Amino acid sequence: MAYATAIAAVVAAVATVATTAVSASAQSDAAKAQQQTNDYNAQVEAQKAQEATNQAAAQAQADQQATERKLGDASAAYAASGVDPNSGTPLSEMSDLATQGELTRQLDLYRGQISATNATQQGTLDTLAGQNAAAAGSTAAGTTLLTGAGRLAGSYAASSSPVTQPTTQSSSSNSAGVASY
Repeated sequence: MAYATAIAAVVAAVATVATTAVSASAQSDAAKAQQQTNDYNAQVEAQKAQEATNQAAAQAQADQQATERKLGDASAAYAASGVDPNSGTPLSEMSDLATQGELTRQLDLYRGQISATNATQQGTLDTLAGQNAAAAGSTAAGTTLLTGAGRLAGSYAASSSPVTQPTTQSSSSNSAGVASY
């Protein structure tokens, strides 16, 4: 009987160690996977930021070229009608065209900068979330290991304490020697 109890205690201890190790490993693996996902998302956001900057620069270049064409067309139209484009109203209108074109170009660049900043900030948040996931996973795995160690210690303490068997009497005798039931 004592032999069977000892074997059961050993099997319980091994099971506790195994389940604790598997659980801690799973928590650690899950945290690593979450961190890798967040790191990937941060890289995607960095690419989005670069793409937004590139698109804004291309749009600004296209708008600048459109403005230059408008200025050339206006100058040619004024010259064809015999008006001097370098003085008076024609000069004022061409100056306004150039100013509006430059404002559009600057607005394109600004919008690109805002998009890039937003993507960069999201990437930073993703990186921080990944770091937090890794830390939380390490904490959870450590907690699981400590809990398992506590259970193992509790099992050991319970199995090593002396067990007292209650005594039972099927019959007793009284002082007169007569058995009572």
